Amino acid sequence: MLLVHLLAAFFSSISGSRSSSLSSMSDGLPMADPTASDLMAETCTACSCMSVENVLYVNCEKITVYRPTQLIPPASSLYHLNFQNNFLIILYPNSFLNFTH
Repeated sequence: MLLVHLLAAFFSSISGSRSSSLSSMSDGLPMADPTASDLMAETCTACSCMSVENVLYVNCEKITVYRPTQLIPPASSLYHLNFQNNFLIILYPNSFLNFTH
């Protein structure tokens, strides 16, 4: 019974810290690791795009993209992606499943 009370206290403290961290995120601070799929954006809206000789160059440098899956791929059949100097930390093998040629 004591174990049940300890677990209940532990989970209530976790949910309390989670709600306080969520309220601090609404103050304009960047989120550490968003997981919602509603953070999708058109690639050329979130990043700068330039077309040269039928190749679309997508520059996502220094923007707040945490995962490539947050971007909707461009309609162009040939493109180059640049994700330098942003919040990407780990790239998983399935990170670019949306981006195909």
